[in-house]
Amino acid sequence: MKIRKSNDVKRIKNIIDGDRFALGASSLDMITLDITDVLNQYLTIIGKPEISLDRKDGKFFISITAAFDVRR
Repeated sequence: MKIRKSNDVKRIKNIIDGDRFALGASSLDMITLDITDVLNQYLTIIGKPEISLDRKDGKFFISITAAFDVRR
């Protein structure tokens, strides 16, 4: 699945770029909402996706777990 570079994806990047030193719970909630909106363009998300954010060597790694049904 290819996700286009939409305003939602750009907003996620801006949140991460603008808050590199302290990504708090509110930032993760905003990212989760944005990712849910983007995924809902392609799939039917069931429940709230789980997101984890790790930082290593100055880089962020985002893992997303979501249950979904394929849209028909």
